[in-house]
Order: sequence, then structure tokens, then C-alpha cells
Amino acid sequence: MQRLIFITLVLLAAACSEPANQPDAYGNFEATEVMLSSEQAGKLLMFNAKEGEWLESGQLIAAVDTTPLLLKRQQVLAQIEATLSQTQDVASQLAVYDKQMVQLEREVARVEKLVTGEAATPQQLDDLKGQLDVLRQKKEAHLTQLQTANRAINQQVKPLQVQVRQLDDQIARCRLVAPFAGQVLTTYAEPYEIVSPGRPLLKLADTRELTLRAFVSGSQLSDLTVGQTLEVLFDQGENDLGTVQGTLAWISSKAEFTPRTIQTRDERTDLVYAVKIRVPNEGGVIKIGMPGEARF
Repeated sequence: MQRLIFITLVLLAAACSEPANQPDAYGNFEATEVMLSSEQAGKLLMFNAKEGEWLESGQLIAAVDTTPLLLKRQQVLAQIEATLSQTQDVASQLAVYDKQMVQLEREVARVEKLVTGEAATPQQLDDLKGQLDVLRQKKEAHLTQLQTANRAINQQVKPLQVQVRQLDDQIARCRLVAPFAGQVLTTYAEPYEIVSPGRPLLKLADTRELTLRAFVSGSQLSDLTVGQTLEVLFDQGENDLGTVQGTLAWISSKAEFTPRTIQTRDERTDLVYAVKIRVPNEGGVIKIGMPGEARF
């Protein structure tokens, strides 16, 4: 009888102490996964990504054949060169007027002296000055004509220059680089395949920090504050749990029904709130999708 009472007390003590060790929230680890796609169509000449491999930020991942774009760029450059060859040489064409004006100015100076000495008439001097004014007007008119023609040529060149910049941008987009350091989760292409714009090539995620998405009941919200440090547990070995300190980053402002795969401390509560806990993942021991627990 005493032995039976002792066993009963032990079981009651174990039952009373068990909830204290129970986690306050359950969930799964997830990461921000980014799908990297091809921005240009063509043959995939190089694809340097393997599943599980770590890529550094800015590292070249893939390259699409740029030959058609380069040929088109050369064609546009040739069009620009041919158009600019029609540009008028303003200086050389106006130099003819300058020589004529210099001669007339000398003649005007000579006739002015003759008029002073009454060896020439004022009418002769006026005629020479009139010729000089007409020559100046012709020069200005010709200058305006040449400038207008050159402006028209430059206007024809501007759209071609824009095409060159567009082609340079398209050529640059044939190279796919890692936007951030991360691990290749999945690849969707192989070298020498023909790819199209928007076709996914790989999935990348920075697994150095994961997020535990868990669910808590409304009664637990009073114990939580964004920025709070929490204890996070994860599977480490067959019968062992690893522990890491996480930071509460987000609390949902909207309640939702309890997901079927999630349990809360109060299983009678139908509505729960999602929370996100940022967790450092040194050495990559925590995997995406792995279940985790949080203790407040």
C-alpha cells in the first residue's frame, strides 16, 4: 500500500512538472528564398551553380550568348558613323567668306584714303562698304544654314546612340550575378540550354540567419514584445535538442485559425497569432523546414 502511494505521488509530480518544460510555441524554420531568372533569351553558355553550393555576393552565376546583340550593336555604330560623315565643316566653308572680307576691308581702307585726297568719290566708298555688308550677311546666312543642317544630323544620331545604350544594357543583363551571399537551394537549368526571359535558373537563400515561424495563443501575447530575446530549440541528433538565442522580429496583427500541424500551449484555443523569430544559423546546422520550438 505504501509502495502504491509512493508511485502515485511520483507520477503526479512528473505530471505537474512536465508542462513547465513544454515549449510555448511550435513552428518551422524558413528563409527568404529568391528565384533568380534569366533576363535575356539565348543559349546558356555558362551556368556555374550547384545545389548546396555557397555563392558570394556579386559572383558570376550564368552567362547567355551575347553574339546577336554584339552584331546589332556594331550595325548601329556603323549607322552612326555614316550619319556623322554628312556633317558639314563649318570652319572651312566660312573661311572663303573671311578671305573675301579681308580683301574688301583692305579695299575700303584704300578708297577711304583716296576720298580724303579727293582721288576717289564717296559713291565708290559707299559701294565697297555695301559689298562688305552683303558679304557679312551671306556669311551669317551660310553659317545658319550649316548649323541647321548639322543639328538635323545630330538629331538623327541621338536615337541611334540611345539604341547603343539599350544594347549595352541588354548585353549586361546576359550576365547573372548573385545579388547577395547565399546557398543554392535548387537549380532549374543546365549549360547550353536555350533559356527565355523570366525563366528561373536557380533558387538562392541566405541561410546564415533563419526565421522560426511559430504560432501563439492570444493569452500569450502579453508575454511577447518585438525585439525580445527568446530561447529557440531545434532537433540535434536523434534524442537531443540544440538551443540558440533568437530575436522576436514580428507579431501578426491578425488572428487566424490554428494550423493542423501546429500545437500551442493551450490546445483549446482555436485562434492563434503568427510570430517570426530570427535565429542565427552558424555552421548551417538548422535546415529550412526543420521543426522548432520557442520558450518565453
